Amino acid sequence: MDTKTEAELMKFRNYTRILEQWIAVKQRNISFDSWFIENQFKKIAVYGMGRIGQLFINEMADSNVKICFGIDKGQTAGVSQVKVVHPQDEFDEADLIVVTAMAEFAEIKRSLKKKVPCPVVSLEDIIYELY
Repeated sequence: MDTKTEAELMKFRNYTRILEQWIAVKQRNISFDSWFIENQFKKIAVYGMGRIGQLFINEMADSNVKICFGIDKGQTAGVSQVKVVHPQDEFDEADLIVVTAMAEFAEIKRSLKKKVPCPVVSLEDIIYELY
């Protein structure tokens, strides 16, 4: 197996594990917004408008936490019910940025911390804290 295939397989396994934990959290009737409210984050941005990002935005739709905008470096026209900006664009301040592109989290966080004063966290970390 070549290195690229191994990396893709590892990414798939990690996302599967994270989604299993997410389902377990839901089955225990624990909501994401409880974590945000407990940590006093009322306005958040979501980095990553792929499938995980869209699921997360849908999950937060009826919560007391406002998703102000999404951030994605790919083609974003019409992919989300929230405004989506490119990471190089100027964007509004948020209380927190949640990264749903978890395989690239370290690189994304490093890049965003040069640009924004708010905390940048991985969705994976939130899920494991709730679990």
